[in-house]
Amino acid sequence: MNTDTPETDAMVSADQHHLEDDNFFSASVYWRMCDLARSIERELTAVTEQRDRLAEALRVATAYPLTESWYKQAIEALATLKP
Repeated sequence: MNTDTPETDAMVSADQHHLEDDNFFSASVYWRMCDLARSIERELTAVTEQRDRLAEALRVATAYPLTESWYKQAIEALATLKP
């Protein structure tokens, strides 16, 4: 099964046999935590892809001599990026 949250799905699969016997957490709490884990896993994937694109752009850009102001502008632009 191809999924965009493989780590969370593996955790859920490993925990399935505990869900029926667990009196400490209700099932709804567990599933809310799983939803949060999936959201965080998706964000991590998006940020990792963004990092890889930025690294490639920097590799290409640094193949040519650049000015110090270009680097400062690039750093300022990166600081304002949202995933």
